[in-house]
Amino acid sequence: MKLRKLLTGIVLIAIGVWIIWYGISLGDEETSQDAVQNIEQTTVNDGDTAMQTREEPTNVEATAADGIVCEVFDQSGELGDVADGQASGIARTCVDDAGTFYLTADISSVPELESDYFYEGWLVNRSTGSFISTGEARVDQKSLDDDNGLIGLRNEFFSYEKDYTEYNYYVLTLEPDDGDPAPAKHIVEGELR
Repeated sequence: MKLRKLLTGIVLIAIGVWIIWYGISLGDEETSQDAVQNIEQTTVNDGDTAMQTREEPTNVEATAADGIVCEVFDQSGELGDVADGQASGIARTCVDDAGTFYLTADISSVPELESDYFYEGWLVNRSTGSFISTGEARVDQKSLDDDNGLIGLRNEFFSYEKDYTEYNYYVLTLEPDDGDPAPAKHIVEGELR
């Protein structure tokens, strides 16, 4: 009799834990969006917390000469302006046959940089709130003929050691060159599907 009550209790506890875990993993739509929207607030207002959630990629380097070698992109998404400007773009990711993760983001109509500022890309895992820098976005030389003060950017990133496919949200920020690793002003962002 005691064994039966004990087993029943264990089963009920297991069901309770599963229900709680399932509810958390589904997440609230607002909570999922807040993970991205609050990156800036988290890092600016609580630098210690930001450093705990920021994942540092290893063995990451990319140049335009490297190129993206995937024939088909696994995920892509349109990037929309969130800074009351005209910027837009598209980000794409893939994993090649060797297991290397690639990202390329092409952004147009961003304001020319003032001195001591740069644009930086970020990948965000919306379910965990973790994010990684994809490095500095470089001026696309083809866009320099534009006379309206707007330029185009390209952000390329790859990782030999980790598949970042679960990081399914891209953010481009305008960063002051002040040594602070936290994301600053969001310019464009979008979900990768």
